[in-house]
Amino acid sequence: MPQKGRHGSLIERPRGTIHIEDFRNCPERMAQLLKLLKNNCSTLIVAESTSQVLQLAHYISSKLGEVLDRLAVFHPQMEEAHIDRLMERQLEGKLDILISTGFLPEELNNYKFEQTVYFHLPYLESECRLATATSKVILLAGESQIREAAEHIKTIAPQREVLGELYKTLKYRYDKLGQNQVSLEEVCLFLRTYYSKAASHTVDISFYVFREMGLINYVKAGNNYSFKINHNVRSDLQNSPTYRWAIQTSDKCQKFQRRLLTAKVEELKNLFS
Repeated sequence: MPQKGRHGSLIERPRGTIHIEDFRNCPERMAQLLKLLKNNCSTLIVAESTSQVLQLAHYISSKLGEVLDRLAVFHPQMEEAHIDRLMERQLEGKLDILISTGFLPEELNNYKFEQTVYFHLPYLESECRLATATSKVILLAGESQIREAAEHIKTIAPQREVLGELYKTLKYRYDKLGQNQVSLEEVCLFLRTYYSKAASHTVDISFYVFREMGLINYVKAGNNYSFKINHNVRSDLQNSPTYRWAIQTSDKCQKFQRRLLTAKVEELKNLFS
């Protein structure tokens, strides 16, 4: 899903004629996915999140053991060494199935897959033009995925009330307990009381917002934040470029996904071409 400062970039491919296989609202998505993988086409599977990438890899490996040595995964938290290994497998002709989030490493820019399966509904139009097949795009998501996506979208745009509670907690620790450090895990657990899908990016966005508002200064080292509360500062959330970006992006994502779900095949061809 869209995030600021993520590893990797959206890779666009040459525009051309696209064949759409429309399995939106398919009741048996997993079974259909396995069927698509049995056609021996090189396949890019676009997943919604890192957790979904790993879940799909585990599921496919358990059901189709014969593809294990040809399957690979990518998500933004992976290190450069893993990307290098992906490139080696590509050159060796051992990369037939790649499961990835909507952001791919630039090193895979020129890799062409025969088919691309969108296991979730893309969040933005730019995600419809990933490095992919020149001929076939398969949509394997529907209404239930919009509901799931809504939970992820919330994590990039924490609400005013949630940010207020987090700030109060940090201020209490700083003023009353004399603590000026907090771990990413602690803040993530706090945010998950409001958003079940809250992750490290939710924490980073929250701290970006506080700093842009002038409420705190902080330094992040590893998974720890050292912070200082700036007292007697009055500011509004609209003073934060990150907050404005998050709210605007959240709104765009929800509208675009709804458009994808209801679009006719001809419109889909234009979006994915």
